Amino acid sequence: MSQKNTVNKIRRSLLAGAGMMAGAAAVAAAGLVPNAQAATQRGRFSPAQPAANGTQRRIGQFVVNPIAMGAMNTAWGYGDAMSVKDAARLFRQAHDDGQTFFDTAEAYGAWLSEEMLGEAFATMRDKVIIASKFGFKINEKGDIAGLDSRPENIRRALEGSLKRLKTDYVDILYQHRVDPTVPIEDAAGTVQDLIREGKVRSFGLSEAGDATIRRAHAVQPVVALQNEYSFWTRDPEQEVLQTCAELGIALIPWAPLGKGFLTGTVTKDTRFTALPKARLTAGRACRVSRPKPSPPTGAWWKSCKTLPAATTPASPKPPWHGCLPERRLSCRFPEHATPPANAKIWRRRKYSSAAKT
Repeated sequence: MSQKNTVNKIRRSLLAGAGMMAGAAAVAAAGLVPNAQAATQRGRFSPAQPAANGTQRRIGQFVVNPIAMGAMNTAWGYGDAMSVKDAARLFRQAHDDGQTFFDTAEAYGAWLSEEMLGEAFATMRDKVIIASKFGFKINEKGDIAGLDSRPENIRRALEGSLKRLKTDYVDILYQHRVDPTVPIEDAAGTVQDLIREGKVRSFGLSEAGDATIRRAHAVQPVVALQNEYSFWTRDPEQEVLQTCAELGIALIPWAPLGKGFLTGTVTKDTRFTALPKARLTAGRACRVSRPKPSPPTGAWWKSCKTLPAATTPASPKPPWHGCLPERRLSCRFPEHATPPANAKIWRRRKYSSAAKT
């Protein structure tokens, strides 16, 4: 199989497995955690080694669900924050339904998302896998004031995360964004020290390019890369997919539905100033721009006859109704979930079915 065909196969699998995470979405490599040895020998992407039941994915030493549950939207992004109590109940319900992989960050809230997960899982920490992130300068009001991946700030951020999560370790610690003022080797080396101290189990990067990934990986093996990837953000196809395959890194795409822009909910009448913060910070929203479907997006909509065009009024039903029947809640959740319907919505999602769609 040619590399082009293999990349296309991976792209289809990644996009087909899109689930809600971290205010956008993420999939545990969509079943395509690469086999590094095979990639080196054959120069191509290789399917992940499946878990025993064939329905889970591997990220480094961890076996996780194909669709992770993000904890950003409960605290910030697409609406008002939930109460800590309600969010904790939601996360525990998700766990009862089979979810074990949760993604958060110091910057979500800020701090609030981690508190919610800490409240949910303090007494059952060994039952879940928790990923968090460092990398921002956050002022006393909780506002992001810039990037900061200095070693001392990484340690400060982690200590705060551990306190809020009510735990003494984090399973995956990501650098949330690359700090151009700090050599990536310094950040990776600091995380390596934290791993040796038992406070972190593995290292990940977010929104990193090929050169940065390789430099970091040379210091401390990177197990996961969380980059944006969707019909309108296909940058990982240029280099990152191949790099992940070569180095044995799990690609965890976020925002496979473009923060909602690809769902038909943003219409020709939408004014971006009225959109939630998470969409306004996408870098594509301005007073003069209008969302237009890219060729692959248009082809996808065309193949799903019941989907509305991006510039038509939103359908009263979810825009992918009839095309992705089980995943429609998976893709929106927990963006539109509000108490007290959380548990009911979660049960109706048929979570495992969505992962197989």
